[in-house]
Amino acid sequence: MRIVTWNCQGGFRHKADKVAALQPDIAIIQECEAPERLQAHDAGWSQRPLCWHGDNTRGKGVAVLASSGYQLAIDPIHNPSIKYVVPIVVAGPSSFNLLAVWTKEDDEKKAMYIGQALAGVNAYASFISGGPTVVVGDFNSNLMWDKPDNHRHADVVAALEGHGLVSIYHHWFRERQGAETRNTFYMYRKPDRGFHIDYCFIPRSWLPHVRSVRVGAHEAWSGLSDHSPLIVDIDFDGPVNSVRQRILQWQDQLMKPA
Repeated sequence: MRIVTWNCQGGFRHKADKVAALQPDIAIIQECEAPERLQAHDAGWSQRPLCWHGDNTRGKGVAVLASSGYQLAIDPIHNPSIKYVVPIVVAGPSSFNLLAVWTKEDDEKKAMYIGQALAGVNAYASFISGGPTVVVGDFNSNLMWDKPDNHRHADVVAALEGHGLVSIYHHWFRERQGAETRNTFYMYRKPDRGFHIDYCFIPRSWLPHVRSVRVGAHEAWSGLSDHSPLIVDIDFDGPVNSVRQRILQWQDQLMKPA
């Protein structure tokens, strides 16, 4: 199973082929226009599993698209006031719950960006604990920006870890939160203004099945968006790499604060 998350910076109907070339089984697309516009551009979209939630007035939201026999449905627990953390039930070769994330600004300071993510994790605690869950998308946050008088990125990471979820980027590359060397966002699309603000949290029990984690190169994606995609490959059918898993567990212990 390949999971791809990408903030397309609008106009996804003109950029969908670039994502399709990655061959995702599940794609989470932020700043995506409403399905009606996609379908007007290409009628084939009406035949594809797709869930979308956003602002119809501004015409942008977060979309989840599926292929390879996967089906999608927004769970009835969904609270539209949380912009935008959307609980999706994924059914198919591997069934699981998914929180699709695109955090937004808010009139209340503490509810902005990472505050929305924390609200979503708290509101959907029963959804997360109800089965294997992936929390993935554009969080618009990084540990380096945490302030004591506001909701913090660290609070979200701790809450997800409490549910047994791990940031697969940080686990795979052995990097700490706030010290990422591979950027997913480039302010004004400039290569020297990069930050890591897109994440994919997966169940710890899935770690032995992860086969690769990649971040799209700036030069390959900057012509389309100020974000690069995060690409995660998971193989539940292949053999578990027990040696690699023991090494990762040992490294996990080394990375824990004293």
